[in-house]
Order: sequence, then structure tokens, then C-alpha cells
Amino acid sequence: MRRSLKEFTVKLDQLEAVRQWMLAALEIQDRPAKDVRHDILVAVTEVFVNMVKHSKLTDKDIIEIQIEFTDDALVIIFKETGEPFDISELEDPDLDALHESGYGLFIVKSLMDTFEYFPKTTGKAYNITRMTKGYRHG
Repeated sequence: MRRSLKEFTVKLDQLEAVRQWMLAALEIQDRPAKDVRHDILVAVTEVFVNMVKHSKLTDKDIIEIQIEFTDDALVIIFKETGEPFDISELEDPDLDALHESGYGLFIVKSLMDTFEYFPKTTGKAYNITRMTKGYRHG
């Protein structure tokens, strides 16, 4: 398994650096197929932006992103120390109604094969977001 890890400050202006780092890692490994890399970048963008906007972290905090290239899937893991939330309280948006926001997590779940969120608890320092995309796509 090949792995890459990088820390980013909690600022929206870091988004381009996140995307460039992710794209470079995907290109170096030449996985997954090029036609699904855009989906991965969209999902990573949504997760990063949501963490910056909603986690109650400051610009002195960091978001750690790890990429793992397993034999059959790309695994992306985000770690941050922000305010945890109850993911079960989030509902999928009503696609027949117009909303300015609230689509991000729905989009991520639609683009990736798996999406998991593990909130920090007593004795656990990080909230962990984990998503995967199999190489069979594309």
C-alpha cells in the first residue's frame, strides 16, 4: 500500500493547494482512472470546504489529509479536531426544491463508493472522515 499525508491550515485559500496535492498524488500513482479523478476532486473539495466552514476550527488549526492507494481502492482520510456533529441528523436534500446550500454531503456520497464519519469522543483526539473510490470505476 502506498500512502501520502499532508497537513493544511484551516483556510479556504488552502483549497487550491489541497486540490493540486491530491491531483499530483493521483497522477503519480496513475490511479484511479482519469475519468473519475474529477469526481474525487469534487468530493475532496466539498469535505475540505465543509470542515473549514462548519467545524469551528480556527485558522491556526490544521486539517490532516491522508491518501492510501490499496490494491483495489483509493482511501482518503481527513482528521481534524473541530466540533463534532451527529451525521445521522443530516437529511438528504429535497431535489425537487430549490436550496442555496445543503447539497455537499449528498454530492460526496453520490460520487464516492463509501463515506464514513467518526466523531471524536472521550479519549479520541480527532474527528475522522473516511471515503473510498474503487479502481474498477472508469
